Amino acid sequence: KPIQNQVFQAKQLKNIDRLNSKQTWFCHRGILIYYGKNESEKCLCPPSYYGSRCQYQNQRVSLTLRFRNENLNKLDIMGIIITLIDNAGVIQSHEQVTYIPIHDCNTKFNIYLLYRDRPKDTTKNYTIRIDAYDKINLLYLASWTLPVKFIFMPVNRVSAELVIPARYHCHRVCNLQHREQQKLVNTEFCRCESKNPQTTFLDREKCNCSSDSLCVGIVHNRSICLCPLTKMSPRCFIKSICQKNICMNGGLCVPHNDRISLTNFT
Repeated sequence: KPIQNQVFQAKQLKNIDRLNSKQTWFCHRGILIYYGKNESEKCLCPPSYYGSRCQYQNQRVSLTLRFRNENLNKLDIMGIIITLIDNAGVIQSHEQVTYIPIHDCNTKFNIYLLYRDRPKDTTKNYTIRIDAYDKINLLYLASWTLPVKFIFMPVNRVSAELVIPARYHCHRVCNLQHREQQKLVNTEFCRCESKNPQTTFLDREKCNCSSDSLCVGIVHNRSICLCPLTKMSPRCFIKSICQKNICMNGGLCVPHNDRISLTNFT
């Protein structure tokens, strides 16, 4: 009997291994979940894949960024808004990161930017726009543009090291022609504000961010909101863990990414 039990247990382990192997590869690059009362199999796909079993690769821009801060004030906290924009000014997708110079000096940010249409419209030109803001007082600092050159490729890989200047000056004249020229150049440029609808980047009447946050764009009829350090969530209506500055010796409380943790801070 002991030998029979060992053989039976060995067969069970083999069946479990086979089941785990099937579960592992059922969703390809995704995660298998069981949905509903019937526990039907569903797949959660990463941004780079789609389909019922994550079997198709998304057309996308794979972006790698590293920032270099020329300002000697290490307590600067910056909100970086990254958008993929077509030549009609329509935002395809966006991402947002918090850059802390003293913590992220050598950090490489790896970001996927997806197109709105599947497959993408190859008759359009696309540009990556990066805007930097001061997270403490929500002031605009600087911007950069990176062209997506090889539009025929399903995946475009773009990498750049961006220098955040010590001083921020904006002397350029704001007009539509200048704005279009700046989109085609891989360089730093200044954002322009105007009441003229032809030269304004954003219709703020369509924004629904909290009153103490900053609306920086609209994508898929949803606002892109930049939250202060005391707020979080997509529209900045939820209080973060940094309601009081609990840091000592002149430190500053900075909440972690709310998609990762709601209670951790730096």
